Amino acid sequence: MQTRPGGVITSFDSLSRIEAVGGVHIEAVNKPAKTTLIADADKMVVVRFSDPKKTGVLQGLDSIKSAVFTGSVKMVFVGPKRPAGKSDSKAEAVMTTTTATADSVTFDGASGIATLTGHVKIIQEDPSMWAEPAVMTGDKASINLGKAPGTEDFDFRIESTAGPSRIEVVPKVES
Repeated sequence: MQTRPGGVITSFDSLSRIEAVGGVHIEAVNKPAKTTLIADADKMVVVRFSDPKKTGVLQGLDSIKSAVFTGSVKMVFVGPKRPAGKSDSKAEAVMTTTTATADSVTFDGASGIATLTGHVKIIQEDPSMWAEPAVMTGDKASINLGKAPGTEDFDFRIESTAGPSRIEVVPKVES
């Protein structure tokens, strides 16, 4: 975790709980899983899993038990996704990029769900589904950053309480 000029790490508890304010940047990379989460915010509180049996095993997003990001949050998540209907390990994964901005974000590492609130905008680049990046806006959204979604899971949900949610997509045309 890094801070921009003027930022400060306010709490650092042996890597299990890190709190920082003042323009914070974090990169969580898991090379074996081929996933990367990059987040920028005015304030972050990150709690990592601290199971001594898993020391050195958990990497990147998988090592985060929970996180709260506030104030002009921007997140970029890059990771593989198996094409729909092809859940076997031999199916070629498609790399997707999800860029999200919001007033605040909470992340639950156990479920892999990021919940965004306030002025939410999501841009999802998924060449297995969309001919162009999908753009979604609303008051609140949930994004599944966990393991590859199955038939009962979701990639994203977006909603609004006082106005419309927008979803703009151009579906991929099968050739």
